[in-house]
Amino acid sequence: MRRAAAPSPEQEEATKVARSALLDWTDSAKARIGKFTNLRAEAGTRLVAALKSELNAKTSPLFAEAIENIARAMDATGTQLQQKPSREVWDDAISANLPVFIYFEDYGILDSAVYLPDYVAKNKADPHDARIRTIRAMFKHVNLTGEEIQELGEDATERARLTNQPVTPEMIAREKRKKEARAITLNAASLDITERFSAWWKQRRHQIRYHADGPYFRIWVADDKRPGVEIELESRSKGFQWFFSFYLVFLVESEEGHKDAILLLDEPGLDLHPTAQQELIAFFETLSGPNQLLYTTHSPFLIDGQHLHRVRCVVEGDDGISRVSVGEWPKDRETIFPLQAAAGYAMVVALFRHKRNVLVEGLGDYLYLHALNLLCRAAKRTALPEDIYITPCGGAKYVGHLAALFLGQKVRPLILLDADDAGRARRDALLKNLYASEHGMVVVLDEVLNRAECEVEDLIGEEIFVAAASTVLDRKLSLMGTDASSSLPDRVKAVAVRESFELPEGWKADVAREIATKLSITPLDELDKKLLDRAEALFTLVLSKIDGKA
Repeated sequence: MRRAAAPSPEQEEATKVARSALLDWTDSAKARIGKFTNLRAEAGTRLVAALKSELNAKTSPLFAEAIENIARAMDATGTQLQQKPSREVWDDAISANLPVFIYFEDYGILDSAVYLPDYVAKNKADPHDARIRTIRAMFKHVNLTGEEIQELGEDATERARLTNQPVTPEMIAREKRKKEARAITLNAASLDITERFSAWWKQRRHQIRYHADGPYFRIWVADDKRPGVEIELESRSKGFQWFFSFYLVFLVESEEGHKDAILLLDEPGLDLHPTAQQELIAFFETLSGPNQLLYTTHSPFLIDGQHLHRVRCVVEGDDGISRVSVGEWPKDRETIFPLQAAAGYAMVVALFRHKRNVLVEGLGDYLYLHALNLLCRAAKRTALPEDIYITPCGGAKYVGHLAALFLGQKVRPLILLDADDAGRARRDALLKNLYASEHGMVVVLDEVLNRAECEVEDLIGEEIFVAAASTVLDRKLSLMGTDASSSLPDRVKAVAVRESFELPEGWKADVAREIATKLSITPLDELDKKLLDRAEALFTLVLSKIDGKA
């Protein structure tokens, strides 16, 4: 408290008493206020008002300045109490600037036939029902409410006839105009949704028709495989039904206020075919233009392999709390599996973009051809250009599977097979089905080496192959006494049987690595010219087949 002016001698005792009383009151006021954790509560504001009244009663000329300072402080406190706390002010400011969050979990798959009286009743009773919401979106696209569609289709003349009322020409004309207006409106909406929907659904082109029949509203769908043959929406695939319903809701509601909103989608497109899930990503890109979009998924086909930096992994810890990974991905196998699959799919799709491809049986074949191709280029001989890609398939039995994947992307690769039982069996299967009209794109090595039994290793030659195999197997090999008409790998297998040792798994690929390494450091003038002749002959044949000159 500020020191009061010094009293006169005759007033000193009275002043001491008054000063002591004022100090006691301020201590008491402080203690009473200290009992409140929130002065903004009703009891707190009443206390502040009471203290202000008590202070006014203690007004004295001796302590006027001190009392004014206390009163001024109490007035400031009262003013603050009438204002919102800072936390509430910040909360209000943040809330006022928060975007709209729109959560989609159940998209309400449309029925093929909507019974209008039932819809009208449910729309009034439970307008937030997922299915009702989707139907309402469809009607908004038609620019009519359910009540209007029902009213336009009412058979007033039939009702009059059944109740023995007169059916006048005016009634007939009015009913005819209403039904014509409904038909025209539905036809325009059918054309609009067909055009818009076809821009997104690429599986095939569909024609969608809205049709009202009495109290029923129906959705008919035809496609380009059976033009003019309409079937009800419910008879289409679940993926088509989901995408159509989902698209319709967003088409309508996005035009009604989904601007600058954050759209939250929970596991979208589970029923869609993987290729349709990929198209859904493109649809999401468009939706994310005026809005931010977040969606959860476990499907690798709903992960954009070209934008993996957008992905945020969510992992549940041992404490049961879910955490979002930012900046790096967790090591949890189950969490990153969809990401691994998405990255792998993106790499495979990139492979399919190459139009000139050669499929070989295994990794060893790839290593041999790659090494020989580099040697032929260095020697200025015919070699495969850089736009031809060699892809190993992991064995003869998988060549057809990988070829089918290329063909699915409208890319027809050349297939190079060993002249052995497995290679010939695979050739016959390919020529019967996938390559029935393209026999020239399946090449068997006997066309180059003019031997009934041969594999890619026979391009290399016995001397180089046996030396490398001896190094890899750590034993001196000799093919003496084996069938010279067999392929080199088969002759090594015969030696293993004769000498009772087991060939390790993957030994052929290991030998290929050894040979490819040695060839890469061997000077051209030290190479066997017959090796380069055989390689050049193979590459010349491959080029003639790919370029259509054979």
